[in-house]
Amino acid sequence: MVETNEQTSNGAQTPTKKHRQRSPNYPAESLEAAIKRVGKLYHEDHEAGSTVDSAAVHIGFNKAHGEAKSVLAGLKKFGLVEMAGNRVIVTKRAVSILLFPEEERGKKAVRDAALLPDIYRKLVARYRTTGLPSDKSLRAELIADEGFNPKAVDAFIKDFRSSLSFAGISVESGLDSSEEAQTGDELNDEETQLKTEETEILENRPGTPPNKSTKSKVFNVALDPITQDAPQFAQVLIPVPISEEQKRRLISFLQNL
Repeated sequence: MVETNEQTSNGAQTPTKKHRQRSPNYPAESLEAAIKRVGKLYHEDHEAGSTVDSAAVHIGFNKAHGEAKSVLAGLKKFGLVEMAGNRVIVTKRAVSILLFPEEERGKKAVRDAALLPDIYRKLVARYRTTGLPSDKSLRAELIADEGFNPKAVDAFIKDFRSSLSFAGISVESGLDSSEEAQTGDELNDEETQLKTEETEILENRPGTPPNKSTKSKVFNVALDPITQDAPQFAQVLIPVPISEEQKRRLISFLQNL
């Protein structure tokens, strides 16, 4: 903290508010830890999403307190969840990681997630020709150049190195040209495109005004625990919003399979 003094009209010094040194925004946990968290969230609610309070409980906290919200924000920085209104939604990137961990689409999703946080991508680009320096040197540079809080920087370095290793990214070999060209704006566009898959369906049913647009949402429903090897899953296309009568018909259909 930095404490400053102000001089009053009679020359006396009075202390002013203390200013806490804040580090740049970065994920609260490593990528591997974040993927385990989002796996729990997906196991509970799939792609339907959860309220913030429920999501906090699903990922291992007793309520949505400060630490829980910080961890959820970290999942968002890795592109594993997004907000839709007041709901926390698992992204397509996260589903690819969880359901196809041994396939190229899953591995690519992991690599992309590792480079989504701004500070991660910035450091990888900075050291791509030299490789990362020692923890001691990196610590000093992060504090001096990036404004990191000295009390938080060691945990960041540990998670940063762990995340790159987990994703199979070698800073020494540099970024691929495609990755290097992927700027922050492009990554934001990609994250927007990875929202829960929605299709606009035009229906001309009796009693329905022409050209009325109805949304339908595709849900990837895991039929086995996602921790199981090669879990099976089903895709269900559901109109949004869905009426209570439609819900009853859908449940009755599934029960009679």
